[in-house]
Parts: sequence; structure tokens; C-alpha cells
Amino acid sequence: MTSVIIQSFLCYLQTHKDLNALHQPKTTLATWLADIRNEQIDYWILVHICNDISKDLEDLHNADQVYGHLEPDNIEIVVEEGVPRAKLELFCASGTHESSQTSNEDRLKWLAPEVEEDKSNAGYHGDLFSLGLVLAFTMSKGKHIFGEKGNPNDTRIRQNILDLNVNWQILKEPQFFLLKNLLSSLLIQNTFERVSIRVTLEHPFFWTPEKCLDFLSDVCIDVESDDCVKSATELECNTVFENFDWLNFITKSQDDICKELAKELHRVSKSQSLSISTRSILDFIRLFPLLKEEKLPSRVVQTLIEKYSWLVAFFYNLFQDPCFQVLETEQYYDYNLVQGFSWDTSFQCRDLQIL
Repeated sequence: MTSVIIQSFLCYLQTHKDLNALHQPKTTLATWLADIRNEQIDYWILVHICNDISKDLEDLHNADQVYGHLEPDNIEIVVEEGVPRAKLELFCASGTHESSQTSNEDRLKWLAPEVEEDKSNAGYHGDLFSLGLVLAFTMSKGKHIFGEKGNPNDTRIRQNILDLNVNWQILKEPQFFLLKNLLSSLLIQNTFERVSIRVTLEHPFFWTPEKCLDFLSDVCIDVESDDCVKSATELECNTVFENFDWLNFITKSQDDICKELAKELHRVSKSQSLSISTRSILDFIRLFPLLKEEKLPSRVVQTLIEKYSWLVAFFYNLFQDPCFQVLETEQYYDYNLVQGFSWDTSFQCRDLQIL
């Protein structure tokens, strides 16, 4: 009886949304991405779309509902005040979440490896694997992370999913390190090791650039306030970033915004009396509280986080361990209490362009 009431409520919500959106132009995520594939689109707009999709899935899971088949054709893009927003189609009339636009063969490309074609064994964990596929598809503007060269029409996609043959090359740019770190805990064979939707949404991939800057600033405060945390952090950093040279970014900045950021980094580093030859990651971290105080223009903060998303990923993974959290950083781990993400499986340090 309870499930019937919940389903009826979800149907009401979907109907209410549809009535409000009748006058708005809309399309599926797959079509929208095909249309903008060759256009320059802001990275953060794509992140917001991923956030919309994930929050809709969270609402379903909180209502004890399994979506069952999350795919780009089941996601609607609606432009609100010039901003594209995403929502899941609920298909409440039939009680199943399937799109008539997708063939059975294509549907298999979006199913977790353990889920059968008829989806009789679909569950929350399967939804999370499919979510990982959709997030990668969105951020890469239409590439499938299990397809050859990202080709979403590759006939080997299903076999690659079964073999877990992930094509990380479609996400090789620096700004995708946070996404890769998140996907490393979604696109895995062991269903019970996949992080929940709540923990997924807590990952810094979904944070605003300003929150990422706040986090790096708080990491510095925690490191400086406790000798044990400082020693442990130094040990971890020296192991991973043995040859880190952060000033390489300053000398190789090309576009105007990067130069503006480089100028700020250089000025702040001089105020910190840091040696021009320093290679310490912790010296670099000490700049972030000062950069936060400077109230940098939003475009500069965005560039900062895009260039150093790997740094946010590293410290977020490191500070999952409660022994690293003192006062400031514990606020970032409301649900992630079991070290849900792994640095090692997301990417290797040799992939970092600045090393």
C-alpha cells in the first residue's frame, strides 16, 4: 500500500512539473549534447546538469524507488531563464522507467554489469553505475566511457562494461580529475562498494568553485593547527607529490584568465616569503587561505579550481580519514564516513600536466 501511495505522489509531482513546462522548449540530454558538441560550453553548466540528474535520482532513492534504467534518452533538458536544467522522466503511467526512443541493444549500454536485460534484478546499486555512465557522457559532451574513442555507437560497449574496460582517455583534461575520482567509486564491479547517492552528491565534483576554494583553505587551517595532522599530511604529500613544482603553472600560463590567476599566485607567494624554487605541496596549500581573503573574481576562482581539481580530489580523499580532520574539514563529510573514494584508482600522478 505504501509503495502505491509513493508512486502516486511521484506521478503527481511529474504531472505538476510537466504542466509548468509545457510552454518551454525541451529536448533529451542525448539530443542536446549532440547539438552542442562542437560548441564552447561552460564546464560549470555541465556540472549543474549532472547535479540536477543526481538530485532527481536521490529523490527517488529517498522514496524507496529504483529508477531501473538511467540513460540520456530518459533525461529531459529544459531551458529555464536561458539556463539548461535536467530532470528525469518518471514514466509513472506504466510504472516502468523506459524510453520508447531506445532499442533493447542500446539500453544495454547504460546498464550496470550485474543487471539483466529485462532489469528483473535492477536495484539502487545498478542505478549508481548507470549514473556514472551518464555523468561521464554529460561532461564529455556525448562520449561513452566504455566506447572506443568514446563512440556511443560502439557495438562492444556492453562487453566492455562486463569486462570493466573503462576508457579514461575521454576525460584526460585537468578539470576532469574530480569526476574521474568520483567515477572510480561508481563504475566498479562490486555492487556493495559503490557509494550511495548521498555520498555521491557530497563529492567535490558537485561543489561550486567557491566551496572548493573554501575546502582547500580549511585543509591548510587544519594542517597548520595540529602537529600530528601536519606530520601525517606531509608524509602523504611527499609520497604522492615527490617532484611537485607548483610554480611551473605560473611560468606556463597562456590565456588571459590563467595569467591573472598566475599573477595572484605569484603576488601571494611573495607575501608568504616562499622560495621561488620551492617544491613543497604544503607551501602551495598555504596560499589558498590568502587567495580566499582576496575575494578573487568568480572567473579566476573557476580557473583556479579547473586547473587544480586534482588537488581538491587528493585532499578530499586524504581527509576522508577522521584522523586528518580537526575542526574545519569535518563539515565536508556528513555522509562520507567510510572513506568512500580512492585516489589511487582515479588517476596516476604521471597524468598531471604540471608535474
